Amino acid sequence: MPFLITRLRLIGVLCAAILMVLRGYLTMRLVFPFRGLEAKQALTQQWARDLLHLFRVEVEMVGAAPKSGPVLLAANHISWLDILLLLAAAPVQFVARIENKHWPILGRMTRQAGAVFVARQSPRDMARAIDEVSASLANNAAIIAFFPEGKTSSGMGVEAFHGNLLQAAIAANCPVQAVALDYRLRATGERSSAVTYASPLSLLQSLLNTLAAGPYTAQVRFATPIPSCGQTRKHLAAQLRQQVMVLRGDIAATSTPI
Repeated sequence: MPFLITRLRLIGVLCAAILMVLRGYLTMRLVFPFRGLEAKQALTQQWARDLLHLFRVEVEMVGAAPKSGPVLLAANHISWLDILLLLAAAPVQFVARIENKHWPILGRMTRQAGAVFVARQSPRDMARAIDEVSASLANNAAIIAFFPEGKTSSGMGVEAFHGNLLQAAIAANCPVQAVALDYRLRATGERSSAVTYASPLSLLQSLLNTLAAGPYTAQVRFATPIPSCGQTRKHLAAQLRQQVMVLRGDIAATSTPI
């Protein structure tokens, strides 16, 4: 009987999530054309918070999330939930993999939200994405987030940061800000890898794993922004990774600065 109840609960949450994604899609198509920027951002943030609540994710924010740009956010990447966390915290646009552009419904929503898509393995497309992000930062005072690890991790540590997209901040002479993400089981306070979305898991498998293991506390910690002027991509990437690791408690705050 407990197994049956758990299955029914998972099915109920999945159905509710599908309806909520459709709600977001219809809001973008039917409501956004008649709303100003601030209203759109408020609706998006509330939608993200509602989805996180549905997935039993309680958000704990530390530090100052940016309210306006230009700023380039660099976050460690663990789960598909990361996007919802950042959307709930700040009015962000994303740099996303080109594959996400073609997802049913979610791909269209991501496009309408102003995401910059990039084929990471193509130097030419990466150069185009850098120019596009730089222009958005310089001309539109945007808040743009990306995941410099270039892939998801288990959440138990932080992979190496790649600095290519940091060139956009350097070119636009705007600050960069590290964001540390961490997922912990609410019952024990221990880190959980159940939220991980990495190969060979499908999105559905990751979703089911996430729902089965919760509830969670998602910790979102914002570092102090770093000026990009006069810095190299490599040095910035190393600084940002160190900040993320310190904020997550992976290394001591007294570690030698890079």
